[in-house]
Amino acid sequence: MPLDWEHVKNTYRNGALVPFIAGGKKFKVTKVTDDAVFVSTPANPNAPIKRENLERMVMLIETKRVSTDLATLTDDYRTLVEDNRATSAVSILKDLGYIK
Repeated sequence: MPLDWEHVKNTYRNGALVPFIAGGKKFKVTKVTDDAVFVSTPANPNAPIKRENLERMVMLIETKRVSTDLATLTDDYRTLVEDNRATSAVSILKDLGYIK
């Protein structure tokens, strides 16, 4: 199923704490616009993860061009999509149910 951006916007409308894919820590989603999900990082309280990058990763998962193995997904995101906030992006997709 393609990335449902309305679902993303509704899920994170009021912000949220999202668990990282590994470990017990969480990070904060601060807002969602039509173009990006914004997360709080130590360097930037509103760091964007572009919608187009999340959509591309979902397409790669759906077409089985990448494995859904959590051990390799972050590296796949960095290599095939963008080398920025890969762990947060993959964690958001897992939180949304695109990765089991």
